[in-house]
Parts: sequence; structure tokens; C-alpha cells
Amino acid sequence: MKFAHLSDIHLGAFNDEAIKKVLWDSFIAAIRDALIREVEFIIIAGDLFHNNVPDMNSAKVVAEVLREIKDKGIKTFVVYGSHDYSLTENSMIDVLEKGGLIIKISRNIEGKVVPYRDEKLGINMYGIDARKNGIEADDIRKAYFKREEGFNILVLHTTVNELLPSGLSGLVTGVSKDELPNWFDYYALGHIHYRALSKINGKPVVQPGALFGSSLSDLLDTGRGVERGYYIYDNGNLEFVPISIKKVYRLEKNVTGLEPKEIKIIDNMNDSIVILDLKGNASFSREKIEYSRLRKEAHEHGAYYIFIRDSEVIYPQKNKTDVKGTRKEIEDMILSKYFPDKIRIAREIFDRIAQPKQPGESNESYETRIRREAMSLTGIEG
Repeated sequence: MKFAHLSDIHLGAFNDEAIKKVLWDSFIAAIRDALIREVEFIIIAGDLFHNNVPDMNSAKVVAEVLREIKDKGIKTFVVYGSHDYSLTENSMIDVLEKGGLIIKISRNIEGKVVPYRDEKLGINMYGIDARKNGIEADDIRKAYFKREEGFNILVLHTTVNELLPSGLSGLVTGVSKDELPNWFDYYALGHIHYRALSKINGKPVVQPGALFGSSLSDLLDTGRGVERGYYIYDNGNLEFVPISIKKVYRLEKNVTGLEPKEIKIIDNMNDSIVILDLKGNASFSREKIEYSRLRKEAHEHGAYYIFIRDSEVIYPQKNKTDVKGTRKEIEDMILSKYFPDKIRIAREIFDRIAQPKQPGESNESYETRIRREAMSLTGIEG
């Protein structure tokens, strides 16, 4: 019995295509590594995508990789993660299942979890889909699992309290190991972005963590030395396989006593993803930071991509003006001051920006739609 276990791939996370590509490349590298190792099947324990309806470039990458897996006669078993979950089953996960590229194993019938049985592999795959806000924890506690002959695998995208890192203990709640059935041969977990291992009755409880990460916080952890990758199970032996497409480098700059033009990047970045953290007491306002120049300098010194943060900078206090009225009245007062001839169009733009996301709409699609509508009001093509 040899299989690969991945989780929390989050394809489509981040807005910039350059970072999305690193996510794609990480996924491709992990799968191709697993295929070289001749795994019999692959488990993805949730959050294959960052949104249930991802951008089409991410969807195309996944479809191509899954087709490569299927063409080799290998099955990919998946459960919903909290990010690719869809109450109405309108997720990209469901599209891939309908296309025969994956097998969605969650089959919960009136509280009874029915396994997917594969006679050739000799396995029973039990899965419970994640839901928003960790609601699946109650589903897991209440579920009935009937033990079947063969190698039994439980796939969950949820928090198991004993596997939480110390920094998250008490902040995130889920199920305890004692609340899980104690007869499974392998427990495949996803959701928490930190790697962890445990056992139930001597059988492995495995949490691979994020394959790359979906937030700046994840990248900072990677820069601090947290390894990213996936697990191989080989006849009772576990191996963690690191996947590192780009290194992450954190750079601090103290702006105290400096003018904006004196903030410079001269370090060798070695094709890394750079997180520039500005800190200190600034003598200038935030808008004076020369973001474009700093990005240009970073790329000139070899950075693949740079994030610039100023959350630890203390800027000079601006004089405050007391303004009374409703939010709309205050907005109209500001618009009439700065756009006296365009107040109607400006008000329409404000109203468009305030529109909520549509059901199933990804952040990227939402931002694109709002930007296009706002630009159309101004007569700008884009």
C-alpha cells in the first residue's frame, strides 16, 4: 500500500499572477514527485482551491495535472475543504468530479458515513466534508462509521485539537482524538497549515500542513523555517516530502530618522519571495513611501516577488476635524468639495463599490466586476 497525502493547496490564493504561479508549480512538483514514486492513489484532504469557484487559470492547471494522474491509472480522492466548500455543490470540485478527474468521497447519508470501496486497491475511503466556521466538527461527533474489511482511511478537513501548534491552542476549536473512531488504519487530515503527526491505537494521524500557503502569515512561517510539502505512506512507513519552489526571505528596515528616498534595498534576494517589513517612527506620511521604486530595487537585486508591509510604522498624527452627519451626508460633503462637477458619477461609483459579492463569486471575479463597472461610469476602457 503506497499513497500520497496532500492538503491545503489553496490554488488561486493571492491576487498577483506571479504568486499564483508558485502555487501552481508547487502542486505540479508534488504530484509529479508522487508519480515518480509510483503511488497507487492520491488523497487531497480539502482546500484544493482557495475559493469554491476559482480563477480559470488555476482551474486549467488543476485539470491538466489531474488528467495526467488519471492517464496513469491512478485515482485522486478528495473532500471539500472550508474554502472550496459549496452548500449547493456548485464548487469547482464538483465540476472536476463530474468530469471524472477526481472521486469525492464524502457520502454522509442521514448521519451514516458510507465509505467509497475500491476492491482493486483493497481500501475503504471514509470522508466528511468541511463546512464554513468549523461546523463539520459536530457532523464528525454525531456520525456513524461502520467498519469494513480492508484498509480503512478516514479523510477529514477539520481541526484535531491535539495537533494544533502551541500558538493556536485555545484559539481554534475542533474535535479531539478521543472523539474519532479508534479503528481506522490511517487518518488523513487537512485544514491546519502546520505539519503534525500523532497516533490513535498505534495508527497514524497525519496533518501535512499547507503545501505552499495562502496568506502572508503562512509565508512568514515559511521564512522562519516551517517546511512545506506532503506525505507518502508506504506499507506502514511515513515520509514527509519537502516541496520548495521559492525561498521566502524577510527583510526589516527601520525608517526612524529617514526620508522616504533613503529607504533602500541593496540585499541580494536570490530569486526569493521577499517580505519587506518597515518599522519605526516615521517623519513622513504613509503616502510618501515610494512603493514602485522599492519594488524595482528588489527586482534589480534578484527578488522574484516582494510584499511591502508597514503595519509596525508609527506615522505622524494628522489633525482631526469633527464632522457630523450620516455616512452618506459626510460622503456627499467630501464629494462636493473635491468633485463638484462629478458628484453624481462619484456617488454612483461609491454605490457600485459597496455592492456585495454574488453567491459563489470568487474574490478575484468580484474585484474585476466592480472595477469594470466603476470604470465604465467614468468612460474609461479597461
